[in-house]
Amino acid sequence: MDEFFIEFAGYSRMCRRIMEYREEHSVIIRPFVDFRFSISLRDSENKWTPFLRKDFQYSPSVTIDIVGELKFGQNIKLICKTDLSKEVVESISWRNGASNSDTLNLIHFSPFNLHQTYYCEIRIGSKQMIQKAFKFSLKDFEDNLKPELKLNYYVNKQDLSVNLNWTIQPPENTKFRTEKFVLLYSEDGQDYKFPKKYYPFQYSRWQSANFPFNNDNKFFNATNEEECAKLCIQESFCNHFVFKYQIEPYWSDRFQSNCRLSSKTTEGFFPCLRFASCQNLKPAESIVSNNSMTLSILPNVTYKFKIQMRDKYLNWTNSFETDSIYVPLSIMTEKIGPEIISFYNSTFSLKCAVNISNVNKIVWTKNEDEIALSNKLYAQTESRENQFKYSFLNFKINNEKNFTQFNGIYKCKIIKDSDIKSFVSFYSEPVTVNFRLNDSLNFKKLTSNITLPTLPGLYLSLDCHAYGSSAQRLDWLVNGDLIKNKENSNYFNDMLVIESETNQNINLVNRTLILKLSNKKPKMKYECLLNGNETIRSHFVEIINFKPEIDLRIEKSELNKLKLSFNIVAKRVENQFKNLDFKPLKLSILYSENSTFNGAQVIYIAPGTLSRTTTSSINKFKRENLIGNLLKPEHLIQSCKLACFQFPLCQSYEYLMYDDSCNFYSTGKIETFYQETINKLKEQNPVTNLNLFKMNNDVSKTIEEQIYNFTFLMDKKSYSFCENKTVNSFNEESYCRDEIADFQETYTMENLTPLTSYQFRIDVTNVFGISEPYFSEVVNVPFKLNKILLHEISDHNKLLKLECSTDLLTTDRLKFRWFRERNLIESQDKNFSQNDIIDHSVFKSELIFHGQINQFSGHYTCQLVYESSETKLLTNTTYLFLPKIQPSFSNFEQIHLVKNEGDILNENCSANGWPLPNLKWYYNNKSLDDIKQNSEDFPHSSTHHRNITVMSYLYGFNLKKEYQGVYICLLNGVTPIKNVTLTIGTDDKDKEISNKESNIQPNKAENNNTSILINFVIGVLVVLAVGIIGGSFYFWKKKKSDINALMSYNRIEEELMTGVDNVNLTDDTQ
Repeated sequence: MDEFFIEFAGYSRMCRRIMEYREEHSVIIRPFVDFRFSISLRDSENKWTPFLRKDFQYSPSVTIDIVGELKFGQNIKLICKTDLSKEVVESISWRNGASNSDTLNLIHFSPFNLHQTYYCEIRIGSKQMIQKAFKFSLKDFEDNLKPELKLNYYVNKQDLSVNLNWTIQPPENTKFRTEKFVLLYSEDGQDYKFPKKYYPFQYSRWQSANFPFNNDNKFFNATNEEECAKLCIQESFCNHFVFKYQIEPYWSDRFQSNCRLSSKTTEGFFPCLRFASCQNLKPAESIVSNNSMTLSILPNVTYKFKIQMRDKYLNWTNSFETDSIYVPLSIMTEKIGPEIISFYNSTFSLKCAVNISNVNKIVWTKNEDEIALSNKLYAQTESRENQFKYSFLNFKINNEKNFTQFNGIYKCKIIKDSDIKSFVSFYSEPVTVNFRLNDSLNFKKLTSNITLPTLPGLYLSLDCHAYGSSAQRLDWLVNGDLIKNKENSNYFNDMLVIESETNQNINLVNRTLILKLSNKKPKMKYECLLNGNETIRSHFVEIINFKPEIDLRIEKSELNKLKLSFNIVAKRVENQFKNLDFKPLKLSILYSENSTFNGAQVIYIAPGTLSRTTTSSINKFKRENLIGNLLKPEHLIQSCKLACFQFPLCQSYEYLMYDDSCNFYSTGKIETFYQETINKLKEQNPVTNLNLFKMNNDVSKTIEEQIYNFTFLMDKKSYSFCENKTVNSFNEESYCRDEIADFQETYTMENLTPLTSYQFRIDVTNVFGISEPYFSEVVNVPFKLNKILLHEISDHNKLLKLECSTDLLTTDRLKFRWFRERNLIESQDKNFSQNDIIDHSVFKSELIFHGQINQFSGHYTCQLVYESSETKLLTNTTYLFLPKIQPSFSNFEQIHLVKNEGDILNENCSANGWPLPNLKWYYNNKSLDDIKQNSEDFPHSSTHHRNITVMSYLYGFNLKKEYQGVYICLLNGVTPIKNVTLTIGTDDKDKEISNKESNIQPNKAENNNTSILINFVIGVLVVLAVGIIGGSFYFWKKKKSDINALMSYNRIEEELMTGVDNVNLTDDTQ
């Protein structure tokens, strides 16, 4: 043969070639690939033989050898081997074992390694690789891998619970951590189910549309969701399942299954469509921890429980099943009391006893209908004793007119739930109740001695009743006197007798005597007579006054700070009620201004005592307890305040403007204290029917009605707040709300009004009533402004200041103002600066002058103003200020006067200067001030000033002979200004005396003036001689009139000179 044709087919390709003939030929192939060889020979004559074909595949051998003892905890080696020659194999490595050789070391062999797949990779050339997968066979480890579950359980029949405790013994050299927990139960031998509380799956929503068909996703047909869940539990890979409640058409085309299980791997999730339940396996920790659990069960049911667990390596424990568990339920009913009604106070109850304590609810039924707790015909109570739980159904026979409505068939219904199922009901045997009437005469006799303290707002109820056909009437007597009833009820002083209506079934007669406990009462005998001849009630009742008594001391030491303190001490009460708390609870301080309480038109509430405005929210208001109300449209909010104060339980009140009514509220703390007081009183008065109660709608007359004779009461701070609300508004917030302040031993009233008189009324209340009112003395608040003083600040700069001060030591609401010529000196005036300070217990204002001193001449006024929201008081004084001026006068005057006895003398002298000069009159070189002390009729002097001018007046009345002489006006006691020579009569001897005495000033000008004056006087006397004789009688009649005229003249002149309205006359003038 010369040549041959070879055809090679591999990798889905054809390879053809004509070659020279030889007997052997080699071709490179790849492992695990199908190959086919075709060969044909040709001779020299160009003839071909038929084709010879051969198909084959080469699969090299790859094995994994295990080196080491195959036990948990040991070190294992995996060796990868192949039959390929070393020339062909480039490398051998382990993909997931981090090994680049043919050997993979597994350190400390564990169950984790059993569930791993290891890949050996053999590389042939740069693009060819052989991969061998290896996984340990679990069959070799079945006995070693299964953890052992040991379970103990305990049944608590009282609580209807089963406690499960387990331990898990893992394989040697391994640990077990629960990843999947399965608990199943069986009732009365039925199939096992999941408990509702320990259902191991939770709902989920998966949005991925991928659902891979691999070994970790399987499809089943299940009858219900629980069966699908059980299939997921049984499959070790399953962590999720989807159950389709109805198979949609496009599903049936692919597969007929409604239960799909998945491990939810990274390869993809499957969708949760309509009508499907998609659920994830819960972590074991969310169901149970600490290797124990307690299950609540139901009575009268036989239970079995099965428990099994799995770790994260998909190793299941053995399944442990408990023995049968059964707890019987016993419900017993019993009648308590007779069904024959023989007395008005008959009692009847049904008792239900249950032998288990852990029940959700016990309900009573009548004629198969449940009796609600709000049913007013019954009262239901529960108790627990030893191993039983009791329920009592109390029949309120005494409150109903027709007791036959209670007749019927009753059952006790027990409602219980468990961790296994929801609520289940169990019933007792039926009990028939049939009430009948015993009509014979029946009553109970009772006698007692009752001693109580005064308790305002509280009442003592004394019941008296009898029934039967022969019971005709009942009458109450007080110390033998019959209390006559008028219609159904009538007040007899402070006693109230109430008659009940006739019962339809019982011939009942009932009378209840109610005693008001507001005021003390002597020990009196209260009797109840049946049919007018038989006493069935006899009570001796005494009410002792335990209202608080107080001592009061008013501290006035801080009146200059406009403060007044009250020290209030409650006297210690010595009595037989040693266990009662007599401490004061509330304090009321009221006051009148510039009037006593009897004549006051407005009475004010001391701030923070009787009431204080609160901004409490509506929610807080609704949480408090309504204890009473008062409808007093004629007194409005004032009655609310005082009625709340005198009501011991009242802690706050509400004035409702749209209906002019008051609501009174208490708090839990006050209610508890009041109830404890009542309980202690009942302990000291062991009477079976002692009943103390309060009437919400019976608020006694207010203090305002009793004391103030409808005087308008006002809270300066909060009253306007209440009154500004919109009247007749039904807005929920339209109300005035005040709280009553607690008692305090020391109370300080601040911001008193100056120049105001106060009288205070103090009342204290405790749980037993209100103290006798204490009326204080009238307290006057001072308001005095001291005289303005002038101070020189600096001699060098000639700086001056005016200082105005008051004894009040508070700067609150007090303010100084300065005026110059009636013009207010403003703070921005640069010529002055004002400084108001408290210095050495004096509150003062300094007006400092800046600039040339001569420019500040003028009339200055200091004004102290007290300001508040209600009043503004002013006080003022004046001061004349000029720069220093040397004293001066116009000219020296010398005059000679001749007067008759009984005439009037009136002269004056004046001088200018600053500070004001001193002018004083002298008689014969003696001061008139010294002479007038010895003789009241001797001529007097008086001094006045206007601006910088000082005037001194000399006047005398009813002149006498001994008054004649020389009167001199001296300036500052040195310089004469005016010389007046007074002569009484005209004889020569008098003239000589006058001439001799007139020589006091020895100079020529004075002698000439004296001669002229003497001649003038002689001429005047001659002319007037006749007039004097004829008019002597007239002057005598007019003497007093002239004196009055002169005094009026001097007063008018003084007002004109000083420019002020009020003038204080000197003693001389008076």
